[in-house]
Amino acid sequence: MGYKFRVANAPCSWGVLEFDLEGEAAGYEQVLDEIAETGYAGTELGDWGFMPTDPAALRAELDKRRLALLAAFVPVALADASAHAAGEEVCLRTARLLAGTAGPECFIVLADNNGSVPLRTQNAGRVTPDMGLTDAQWQTFAEGANRIARAVKELGTWKLTVRPERLDASHPLALVPGGYMGVLYETDINGQIFARIREENPYPTAAAVLRDVINLYQ
Repeated sequence: MGYKFRVANAPCSWGVLEFDLEGEAAGYEQVLDEIAETGYAGTELGDWGFMPTDPAALRAELDKRRLALLAAFVPVALADASAHAAGEEVCLRTARLLAGTAGPECFIVLADNNGSVPLRTQNAGRVTPDMGLTDAQWQTFAEGANRIARAVKELGTWKLTVRPERLDASHPLALVPGGYMGVLYETDINGQIFARIREENPYPTAAAVLRDVINLYQ
């Protein structure tokens, strides 16, 4: 069986990054032209303001090149509580632009803004455990990520669901034996990817599923 893959690219491949580099980066028209000319099917948004921030204008630029808009990479200093409010606002305005341009199928890649941390950039590829976050910083990091995720969800332009689903007897998840947890990923590029792990105790997973349901309801 053959597969037809659709591959996208991003402005960062043209040197348009969230941190400064030497030289002048290409404009969005050149980047979109070359993404389309190279044969890619879509693009990521790039930094806020690199492409038009009006949904109609951005959609027009993408449509005339037959490009899809898939996502936006949004770096936030999640380990710094004072950066959470500003990060939330950036994610919200980005979510509005994505949804207004291409609908709720787009997604936000929420990332830590560790490119702004000299200790990390100066030791890229050589980072040691002692350069990592403390337990308190990890807690702040998680609180920031959850705060932003809730804010984007409450915006109403995205759909998150957790629901029971009847499976055919031949479905990979229906064949998972007792004592195991199965995960099935539906991917655009690699089709279905299935994995299973043995669980000595089912309670942590059951609790995690219940917590997800409660969080989505809230």
